[in-house]
Amino acid sequence: MSIQLAHLLENIPYQLWKQISTHQFKQIDNNSFSVYEPPSFFPLNTNDIAYTDGGLKTSKDIHFQYAHGIRYVLRIPSFHRISNDLENKLFELLPFFAHKAMEQTQKKLLQNLYDSINAITSITNLDELLSKIIDTTMKVIPEADVGVLWVYDEQDKCLKVRKTSSLVDDVTMKSMKMKSGEGMIGTVFQQGEAKIYRTSSEIFQASANMSADNLSYLEKAYSFTNVKSVLCAPVKVQQKTKCVLILYQFHRVTFDEPDLELLKTFANQVSIVLHNTNIFEAMQNQNQLLQKRAEIHERLVQLSLLNKGIDFIKQAFEEIIGFSCSLVDAFNYSIDQRESLYIVDRHLENLNKNETLNTPFFVHSPNNDVYQVYPIINLNTCLGYLIFDAKIELSATQRMVLEQGIPLLTLEFIHRKTETENQFKATEEAFQHLLLAETSAELRRAAKQLRLDDTKPVFSLIFEVSFDVNPSFTNLYMQRFINFIQHQLGNQLTILYTQDAFIVTLLHASSVKETETLVLKIFSDASSIKVRTGIGTKALRLGQIGKSYKEAYKALNQLQEKSIWQQSLNFKDIGINQLFLSQPEEEIRAFVNDFFDPLIMSNRTDTHLCETLQVYMQNNRSISQTAEALHIHVNTLYQRLHKIESCLQISLKNAEDALKAQLACYLKENWVTEI
Repeated sequence: MSIQLAHLLENIPYQLWKQISTHQFKQIDNNSFSVYEPPSFFPLNTNDIAYTDGGLKTSKDIHFQYAHGIRYVLRIPSFHRISNDLENKLFELLPFFAHKAMEQTQKKLLQNLYDSINAITSITNLDELLSKIIDTTMKVIPEADVGVLWVYDEQDKCLKVRKTSSLVDDVTMKSMKMKSGEGMIGTVFQQGEAKIYRTSSEIFQASANMSADNLSYLEKAYSFTNVKSVLCAPVKVQQKTKCVLILYQFHRVTFDEPDLELLKTFANQVSIVLHNTNIFEAMQNQNQLLQKRAEIHERLVQLSLLNKGIDFIKQAFEEIIGFSCSLVDAFNYSIDQRESLYIVDRHLENLNKNETLNTPFFVHSPNNDVYQVYPIINLNTCLGYLIFDAKIELSATQRMVLEQGIPLLTLEFIHRKTETENQFKATEEAFQHLLLAETSAELRRAAKQLRLDDTKPVFSLIFEVSFDVNPSFTNLYMQRFINFIQHQLGNQLTILYTQDAFIVTLLHASSVKETETLVLKIFSDASSIKVRTGIGTKALRLGQIGKSYKEAYKALNQLQEKSIWQQSLNFKDIGINQLFLSQPEEEIRAFVNDFFDPLIMSNRTDTHLCETLQVYMQNNRSISQTAEALHIHVNTLYQRLHKIESCLQISLKNAEDALKAQLACYLKENWVTEI
């Protein structure tokens, strides 16, 4: 609950919803208000405020529409009234309250994740662990109403219910036997991939191949008729699915992609714990190791929960494991600067040899030292590496430290990556506000958010990059390039945001020459990366930045049209092409076709006329130079020109006709590849 919003509303019950797709809303804050149905969607204009009861007589919804399709909905009891002053304050402050609420939710989510991992990793008995998994899963994803854990029985070759949440008839459910490929559970088990079922029709369709016995047991165990959405994820041990987690939602808004990603992440952690527990059951006589494991985990978790940062976790990790190691953050500069991209290069080589993404490997440094490297992976993205001397032979205790430490490092790296993404999202929103600002006050407010000095001129720079690497490393290389250009240009460069392969920036520079010199430095130092840059004109005032931004995109588009890399293009250097950038390509093509069609249709046997006219215009209508370029006699050229004039019904001596012909030739050569 947002304390500030509750105070502003004088502690009346409320819900705060955010539009997350065209017709879907997600609840992001709640103050003692238990209405489950989401708000209804209807079109609104930017800055509009609309009231609706959404068919719910006990409450009313207040829709606040912002720019870029952003909408927040405040739900309050129907008998409460909102004054105009409060309505205006809410419109101004709701984005801030929403951001705070989502930030609190994220912290609570991480806390639940930490607590849940701590709860299951402290269990060494397999039966107890399997019984605990569904309870901890429900804590990690509190939106779920019912949860069931299915475990594959190797002897009977089927999936069986191991544990259900409290609302389900556990005894009846345990009578079910699900084959591989049967229903949602069997499908996820067979394919080994997590799935989300958003509608009742999707759920019933996925369950259509269930046996009559299983359907009968399912109906007796719980009323699944009104299920709205389902999450289902495999739990793997050594790349083989052993369990399936399934969560059902009946009363709330349907699950979304973040819920699925969270379940997949937690399932990955469960996989690690499950694997470790199998090992511990085979080593019950080693109580000392188990005690050490608990101490290690508790210490690392406490450090992580204190938010002291990854450097503190690394220091404690070294003390516990008994030797020095290095950490590389793949999305930022190395935490230990002596490591470099040769580690990533070797990792890519291993992937090309069909190794898995999280497989440890050995690497030779430029000094020919040998290191053992443990990748830090979240789903299909490499976040970083843990590195230590390959000469060290790991004891059982040290291997345990690695197993416990790497998942916590993964969570810390995810947090760092999320912070970076949120920063870019915030600057993108601020930049869009700057572009759409209508008053000087709005401009200054947006500039303050972007930390722009309105006394210094800026140039808009848009970079496009291309990496010929495994898709799992694309984001990694993009972030590396961003760090690289920030390092090269320092405080002169403001990174606004990234979008696919594009990086939108502002460069503080006094002149075009200085800008081009700085960009050229990037190209010379980044020769191994395919990159091109569009540069807008100088913006002397905040209000001119939008113009410079559009010009940078147009300049970049020119490089794209000609498939040019490793170059930058300044909008001012586009020349006459500036006249055509805003014209649709279809109109330009139509103009060229209309001009040349009579020449082509009337002289199908003579293909030299188009070429003759183009060469004639290229040589500034010089008869002698054109004849020499075409290797024909002057009289032959005169005959061709006369034929051209006759076909096109023009006179090349007429200034307007000559200009039209010259423009058509120019566009045919530079804009239209074929007619």
